[in-house]
Amino acid sequence: MKRRAISDDDLKHFIQILREWDVSNDGSLSWQGLIKSIERVVGYSYERTTLYKAKGGALLREFQIAKSRVKVNGAPAGRGSTMSRQDLLKAYAKQALEIERLRAENDNLMKLHVKYLKLFFENDIIPG
Repeated sequence: MKRRAISDDDLKHFIQILREWDVSNDGSLSWQGLIKSIERVVGYSYERTTLYKAKGGALLREFQIAKSRVKVNGAPAGRGSTMSRQDLLKAYAKQALEIERLRAENDNLMKLHVKYLKLFFENDIIPG
């Protein structure tokens, strides 16, 4: 296949391919899959580095957005769709930090509540 420089129209077309990517029809989103799809639709072959460096990385940003969209919209669960051990550990650590932050916030709110109740009691105010 021939190669040519990526024009603005080509870039718009490639971005459109990414935005319309459907996992059930096109398979999982990967650079190889995108390159094959571009080759099938446009008729030109491009390398991965050429694509993600094109126009200041515009296609790379769009690829990352499409990749996260595909994950969020529930790609069909198949082999290898689970998180890696390292990702699980990162997620667990992040969640543990969030739990500690929420626990501290809850403790502060409880202390504030007790303080207000004490003020209500000392001033004979009935909260309503």
